[in-house]
Amino acid sequence: MSGAIVGRFQAIYPPFNWPLAARTGRRTRPTDVSAAPQTATPVPSYLAPRVAAVVAPYTDEGHAREFARLGWQQIAVLLGPGLLPAGAAPEVHGEFARTVLHDGGLRRTVRQLRMHQVRAVVAGSPMGVALAERLARELELPGNDPASTPARCDLGAQTKALAEHGITAPRMLHTTSLTEAQEWTRFCALPTYEVAPADTGVEVRARVCRTAQEIAEAWQSVSGALPRRGGRRPALVIREYLPGRRYVVHSLSGRGEDGTPEHTVTDAWAQSFTATGELDRMDLMSRHGLLPRVLSLYVLQVLGALEVSTGPLRCEIAYLPERGPVLLNARAFPEISAAGHCARTALGSDAFRDAAHAAIFDRSRRPVRSPGPLHLTRIRLLPTADGVLDRWLLRTITTLPTVTHADSTLMARAEVRSGVCPGEIVLRSSDEGAIEADFRVIRAVERLGLYEGARS
Repeated sequence: MSGAIVGRFQAIYPPFNWPLAARTGRRTRPTDVSAAPQTATPVPSYLAPRVAAVVAPYTDEGHAREFARLGWQQIAVLLGPGLLPAGAAPEVHGEFARTVLHDGGLRRTVRQLRMHQVRAVVAGSPMGVALAERLARELELPGNDPASTPARCDLGAQTKALAEHGITAPRMLHTTSLTEAQEWTRFCALPTYEVAPADTGVEVRARVCRTAQEIAEAWQSVSGALPRRGGRRPALVIREYLPGRRYVVHSLSGRGEDGTPEHTVTDAWAQSFTATGELDRMDLMSRHGLLPRVLSLYVLQVLGALEVSTGPLRCEIAYLPERGPVLLNARAFPEISAAGHCARTALGSDAFRDAAHAAIFDRSRRPVRSPGPLHLTRIRLLPTADGVLDRWLLRTITTLPTVTHADSTLMARAEVRSGVCPGEIVLRSSDEGAIEADFRVIRAVERLGLYEGARS
């Protein structure tokens, strides 16, 4: 860091330029100072106002809250109507000193941000990732290279980038046409496929399918759940289904003292699914096991292939014994959920704090874990029928010994829908057996009538 500070002072105070008379010994004609063009004296960086731009702050107020905690002013860069999905009017999350509307003119937006002396740029939602990277590059601020943005935002581009670097990736087709997708499946003749959105920032669950009829139904279901821009059909991917265990690995990147990217894997989670394919639970993996190290090494390769140099990356990975780790999805935006925030805070990591730190200092912040064993499990409640949360049974599971967090949506007499998770519960303990015991209690209470409470 000291080297960076010295570099800033060298930029602020350049070598002194002697006047022409002192260098040549010749007299110079006096000039009218009032007639000379007036230029603003550059303000030293340590005196300049600390202003951060949050691009498309439509998901969570975490970035604005973190910059405010650090004493920075925030500017919201909002997307114009032409850049939003049809009929969308997203809510702005967070308190901002002022707003800048981006309607597609990059130069105009950059000019406004320069006028406000913006010194850090972050994406406030997946919709803002591409624009945030372009703005950071134009303002000469920390950020990823905009030329490689598609590799971080599109599954098709991700697979191509991995293949170019010789990294294992699933076979897939990127298209907007169902006919092309079905022709590709006939050519590949695989037993099972998966249909998913091409946009890595969209929270729509992939659908598993086998027959041509199931592929058509999955295509219609996923496509119908996606936002449309300008009346265009959204791009989807159809890929081979990988039946192995699945994991989630978080990382943070920044530049080292020599300017090269440095990557830190902060945590890895093992996912478990129900027989119907619903996510059941996520368990924190030990840092000392062989598999977490294999996953971490694979993620480091992925980070290089996707040209990530600054900020967070969330990788969803399948592991097959015969092929090893295979990337399913990489998102250049942190997970936004109360349960996820609680779990990562227990590990000494905060997604918004890490993103702000990377945007300000262009350095990766290493999490500091508490000593001793730590077991964390995120439990998703899974209603099998429409109903209402029972007050007393809900109290039973939220007051279990290892419960450290329950989502605010889990309230007595709250309505639930079949197949839709109403919220998560986080279990934390130094004893893995205690977590397993409380997990069994939660599932037993669900069967006893957790979703059969009185409506009034």
